Amino acid sequence: MSKYSSAYSSEKLIPRIIDDIARTHPDVLYAEIPNDAHSCQAGFRKITYKDLANAINGLALWIERTLGRGLNFETLVYLGPHDLRYILMLLAAVKAGYKMLFPSSQFAIQGILALIEKAAGKALLTPVCIPPTGAAIIEASQLSHYQIPELSDLLDVEHSTYAFEKSFEQARAEPFVVLHTSGSTGFPKPITWTHDWALSFGTEISLDAPEGYETMLNALPHFRALSMYPRFHAGHIFTCLLYPVFGGTVAIYPPSERPPGAAVALETLQATQTDLVFFGPLHVTELYNDSSLLDKISQHVKRISWAGGDITDTAGDAVNSKVLLMVGLGATEMGNWPTIRSKTWDPADWHYAQFHPAMNMVMEHREASIHEAVIKRRTEGHEQPIFKIYPHSDAYATGDMFVPHPKKPDLWRYYGRADDMLVFLSGEKFHPLGVENFLSHHEKIENALVMGTGKRSSILLIKLADGTSVDSIWPIIEEMNEQCPLVARVTRDRILVARPEKPFVVTPKGTVQRRATVELYSKELDRYM
Repeated sequence: MSKYSSAYSSEKLIPRIIDDIARTHPDVLYAEIPNDAHSCQAGFRKITYKDLANAINGLALWIERTLGRGLNFETLVYLGPHDLRYILMLLAAVKAGYKMLFPSSQFAIQGILALIEKAAGKALLTPVCIPPTGAAIIEASQLSHYQIPELSDLLDVEHSTYAFEKSFEQARAEPFVVLHTSGSTGFPKPITWTHDWALSFGTEISLDAPEGYETMLNALPHFRALSMYPRFHAGHIFTCLLYPVFGGTVAIYPPSERPPGAAVALETLQATQTDLVFFGPLHVTELYNDSSLLDKISQHVKRISWAGGDITDTAGDAVNSKVLLMVGLGATEMGNWPTIRSKTWDPADWHYAQFHPAMNMVMEHREASIHEAVIKRRTEGHEQPIFKIYPHSDAYATGDMFVPHPKKPDLWRYYGRADDMLVFLSGEKFHPLGVENFLSHHEKIENALVMGTGKRSSILLIKLADGTSVDSIWPIIEEMNEQCPLVARVTRDRILVARPEKPFVVTPKGTVQRRATVELYSKELDRYM
């Protein structure tokens, strides 16, 4: 059990922890949400655990009245605005005997429908105001459709208690929620967390740091955190449910009807006190591109935790000079990897992470200085979250590649995915992420993808800014080539310019879906040896 939530509850199942805190410590703060879905000017509403439990009860009662009691953890699908109802839906569904699936609204409809089919979705739930993606699914599928209560009706009305009386041993292997992969290697795949998985996550974020080190919760106990992750994203559930319940943190919500950019984050930070912001790489890049925005944000928060993709050294150095950057690592199936920092940590090492020894992470050499992170099952102490999903494995190769710090042992920098590695006809290998990032962060280049597996040398697919020609960026490509081995260097005749009718396929995190984009240009690529 987490040492932070144990001050309020000895329970292990999240619905029971929330009910227990609501009963014994009703005024403990869970979150703050804007009173206006479009602005922070009307102030924030404090949501206590009593409020949270009451709203969950109201929604669980609505689910049972509308759909009946769940018999075998049937899957319900929800699409809605970026508000508190994602968390309420998750927990109300568990209480009512169902499990939730939260598809990304940024996927193509075909991808969402394939995901719903794989997860055996029973019904689609939306707010009264149906989002465009929800309307498209209603039209394209046979799912029954129901409209859930407004958030104000769930929070402002006192609801009857909806009991959840299972013990942890009874429920530990039962589903908690269904999320999905990012879709970077094809259609998204469902990933089911169990209650046991959730408790393992809570244990990992609450680990004590070795002597001379600190974890995020050691450094900022009971921190107030603004999360800018999409509400359907695992990062949202990490930061707005699991961290509050197991870590005693307070979730700060931005206005739900505004695009979740850095400008909205600033408006939120100006309206309520916040210790930490959870950002994606696009948000950090926004700050780099707008020094005035960066200056203003630095006046209201001192730490930014970023995750979900890489950022350039130039962008990170600029932001880190004003706000301390903390790299976050992990994945939907593995959770948020527990990291530690020396109490004498050099802020200049913002791009590096040191993993908690209890994670049992081993870096296995793959190519040149590149290593793959492999999690080994522990024989003592807690069992890591990944082995709740793969219980018969003793090791899990994450597919995440890292390079070591040139001078400091145990510090590692994320380098890319194993499945991004190019293998040329000669058998030589090259990982393209570094040079792709180099190109993509140039103002004349909107996106870049280096390909070459099964070819004699690299091929560059590039999306240029309006009014830009290949000739005008050739000096940039020459500079990129200086960073590459001979086999990976790009010549003028091996450059493909992306066409408007064939845009790069991107994930909800904004990163390029490599396989889908390569398939989109397969005919063009076949012309090259």
